[in-house]
Formats: sequence, C-alpha cells, structure tokens
Amino acid sequence: MGAETTCTVIHDGKTSTAKVRLETSVMQIRARELKLDVPFKTMKKVVASDGLLLIGHAGGVVTLALGTAS
Repeated sequence: MGAETTCTVIHDGKTSTAKVRLETSVMQIRARELKLDVPFKTMKKVVASDGLLLIGHAGGVVTLALGTAS
C-alpha cells in the first residue's frame, strides 16, 4: 500500500474530492464520479505551484490541490 491523501482534484473540467494513492508505478485517483489511474511512465510534465500539483499525462491534465508543505 502506498502513500494516500484526500484532496480536491480537477480533471476534464470537473472538480471532485478524491482519494489519491501513490503505488509503485501508478497514481490512483478515486472519487464517486472519477476513477483514474495515471501510470508514472505516461506523465509528461509535473509542476508544483501555490499548493497545486499539475500533472500532464497521456490522458490530459490532472490538477491536485494538495496545499502547502508544512
């Protein structure tokens, strides 16, 4: 089992509260209306800015509102 958090996720113009789990080779996003697996090898660009993590991948862009590091 990998690291897991619950945060706001934006994907395909829709906002959801989701559980995000990092596994060995994939990031899993699970919400009532969203089930998305993003393999690390498909990630093209990852940018952290102002508490947001933007991940460009083969299926588009997903944004995680993780907040700032404490």
